[in-house]
Amino acid sequence: MKKKFLLLLSTLLIFFILTEITFNILVKQDLDGNMSFNHVQLKPYKLPIKETKKKIDNLIDRKVPDSLLQYYAESKLKRSYFNVRLIPDSILGWSPSPIYNGNNGFYIYNEDAIRSNDILADYSQKKGLRIAIFGDSYLHGDEVKFQNTVGNYLELLLSKNNIDAEVLNFAVSGYGIDQSLLRWELIKEKFQPDIVILGVQFENVKRHINLVRPFYYYTTAIPYSKPRFVISGNKLQLIKNPIPDINKTVDIIEHFDDWDFSNFEGFYNKENYIPNPLYLSKSISFFSSAISQILAEIYYYNSSSESYQVTYKIIEKFSKNVESENGIFIPLHLPVLNDFDFITQSFLDIFYNQKFIYDDLFSTLKLQYSFVEPYTSLNEWGETNGFERLFMTRHYSPIANKIIAGRILEHLQSEYSGIINKHRIE
Repeated sequence: MKKKFLLLLSTLLIFFILTEITFNILVKQDLDGNMSFNHVQLKPYKLPIKETKKKIDNLIDRKVPDSLLQYYAESKLKRSYFNVRLIPDSILGWSPSPIYNGNNGFYIYNEDAIRSNDILADYSQKKGLRIAIFGDSYLHGDEVKFQNTVGNYLELLLSKNNIDAEVLNFAVSGYGIDQSLLRWELIKEKFQPDIVILGVQFENVKRHINLVRPFYYYTTAIPYSKPRFVISGNKLQLIKNPIPDINKTVDIIEHFDDWDFSNFEGFYNKENYIPNPLYLSKSISFFSSAISQILAEIYYYNSSSESYQVTYKIIEKFSKNVESENGIFIPLHLPVLNDFDFITQSFLDIFYNQKFIYDDLFSTLKLQYSFVEPYTSLNEWGETNGFERLFMTRHYSPIANKIIAGRILEHLQSEYSGIINKHRIE
């Protein structure tokens, strides 16, 4: 019996040592000492000071010098940075740089920071049915050229069906629906769209409780703060962008507990930053961190969570605001790669009896709004041709974007035939 016990003990010890060696080799570490493995950030966390400073210093180095500001003002280029796609915005947190043509023509924005295929694209005059799309990187079309985005495919499909229409892409990489709502409020009077399509990518619920993006996503390429909404008296109350001057960001992070807005940062828990002798073991830290992140992920979509409640209120406000401008509000479900993953789906089905991790929120929203639902079409295509072909590294491939555009057209023809036919070219 003693020999068996010793054998078991030695086997476990060897397994632990091998696991430790493996983690020590594979774990990545940044300038602040934050460690990660397979998208799991290992405890204890470190304040993202050095990484944020490096990114902001790089941004400031690309700032247009004062000597050139007058030149750009006279030429109406609205340029404040050289070759920076997403620039700080005192209201929205960040926004696309106006008059931008970067990544060898991959991303192009006109003077109103609308994604287009022409830096000089002019949308001042309304042409037929005007559709505006809002959302994050998925609807913006990260990783594909403008020609392969949902918005462009939708415009081509409408034209093919003899509908006089234009589609304006106001989606922005990294946005939550809260920022999309605020961008809508800034552009609605100037552009007056007839139809507003909101891309609902449900991971956004987490962004709605975030103020300083490096806390939400410590490897982010967008080291800015953002506005957020809180619920007060059953109503949304806006906390404006709390760090309009990016030069103050690093100092605020360095002294985060003393910051007036630290309690509103949904991704800062002081306990996660306290050293623990157990976390000297990277394997223990990994498994502890992974379990914590899985449980937190599930809670974000629980009806009792702030992220759930704020998201519902934001979409409600967005819908009412569009309708108050005599526009049509259409939410579009944007499933992500995990939504098609067999292991993830099996886990949710067995342990939670859910199809999506966000089922509760999605079901509640569907009682109120008629969503464009491309999931079935994407799933059927993926089962036949391979799901990997629906995505680039992370975002939709041209094939997926074309499928989604087709579902939007079907929805418009089915639910809004009156306004569609009004703009039909005979």
